[in-house]
Amino acid sequence: MIKTHLFAAYASCALLWCSMATDLAAQDLSQTGKQLAFRKANIPIEGEYIDAVFYTDSSAQELRPKIIIRKESVDFMTRAGAIRHRVITHSGPTATITCNGQFIGFYKEGFCFYKDTGDLLWQDAPEEDEDGPGRLYKISSLGLVCNVLKQNGKIIFHSQQGTVMAVHAITDGMSRTLDGEWSPDGQYFLASASITSMLHDNRIFLFDAQGAKLWEKRLDEKWAVEIEFSPKSKWIFLRYRDFNDRTFGNTLLATQDGAAVHDLIQNDLLFPTFSTDERYFLARGRHRREGPGQKLVLFDIETGTALFEIFLAKPIIDYVVFPDEVVIYVLHQSEIVKLDVSGAVIGAYAFEKLEAPLNILRLQDGSTPNQVLIRGQGSYLYLNPSK
Repeated sequence: MIKTHLFAAYASCALLWCSMATDLAAQDLSQTGKQLAFRKANIPIEGEYIDAVFYTDSSAQELRPKIIIRKESVDFMTRAGAIRHRVITHSGPTATITCNGQFIGFYKEGFCFYKDTGDLLWQDAPEEDEDGPGRLYKISSLGLVCNVLKQNGKIIFHSQQGTVMAVHAITDGMSRTLDGEWSPDGQYFLASASITSMLHDNRIFLFDAQGAKLWEKRLDEKWAVEIEFSPKSKWIFLRYRDFNDRTFGNTLLATQDGAAVHDLIQNDLLFPTFSTDERYFLARGRHRREGPGQKLVLFDIETGTALFEIFLAKPIIDYVVFPDEVVIYVLHQSEIVKLDVSGAVIGAYAFEKLEAPLNILRLQDGSTPNQVLIRGQGSYLYLNPSK
C-alpha cells in the first residue's frame, strides 16, 4: 500500500507563542546530551475532536482553529471563533486535509471537496457497488483530485471545480491493487498496480498535475509497498516486496525518468522523511524481535552511503532532519531526542506521555532546528530557542 497522509494539519513556525505559554518542568533523562527547554501552548477547541487546521495570527499570538474535524461533523470556523459552516457527516475520521491546509475532502452522500473557507467546490455521485473495491480520492496541495477508481482499473484527474482533465486505464478491469499518491508540491501523481492477476507484471506510472502521462516503469516480480516523494519531487523512495524470494527491498528513483539511483542494502526501512535540500533521508526499521527498540538510518543520497545506523531503545513515532547542520529530532511518546550526523545524542527532553492517536502525535510541519513543534491532542509543545 502506498503511504498516505491523513489529517496533515497546517501550522506556521511564524506563530509567536512564547507570551502565551508556560515552561514545562524538567525531568530526569536516561539519554546523554544537554537538557532541551520546551514550552506548552494549549489548543483552544471545546469538546472532542479528531484534528484541526489553524489560522496564523501573529498579532494576537493565538492559535485559532480554521477547520475542526469531529466524529460526526466538519466545522469551518471564522477568525472570531464562530462556526462559519458545519457539515454533518459520519466520515470525519477519514477526512483528508492537504498538506498546506487549503483543501479538505470527505464523504457525505458521495465524495465532497471543500475549500478551507467552507465553500463546496464539487461533489461526486455515491458509489453504486458498496461491496466493490471502491474509489480513492487523492487530493493534491494545488486542489486537484485524482480518483483512483479500483472498480474499473482507472484513474481520473479532476480540476478544483471537478471537471475531468484526464482519464487513464491502468488495468483492463477491476483492480484491488491499484493505488496512487501525489507529490508534496502537487506537481506529480504516481500510480501503482498489478497488471495481471498473478502479480507477475507490476508497474508504476508517473503523471503531471493535469494528468498527462510522463513515464511507466515495469517492476516485474516486485510489488510497490510504499512510495514517498522528496519535498521538491526530485526523488522517489520505493519500498517493494520481491515475490521470488519473499523479501523486501528499497530503491531510490529519479522522478524525472524513473531511473534507479540507489539500491539500498537495508531491506527493512520504513516511512522515509527527506531533508528540505533533498540530500538526506531518514528511515526507521521494524521493531526488533530480539529486544526492545527500533533501528534508525540516516542516508546520504549524494554519496549513496548510510551516515549512521543506530538502535533507539524506545519505539519511534516521528522524526525530521534539518540539512544545514544535519540536526535530527526523533519523537517518542514521552520524549524527544536530538541527534547529530553521527547519530550521537546531543540533547533530549522527557515530557509527560501525550495521550493522542499516533496520527495526531507528531513533529509538526513548520518546525525548524531552533523551533521544533510537537503536536499533541489538545496542545503543542515547542522548543524555546532562548534557552
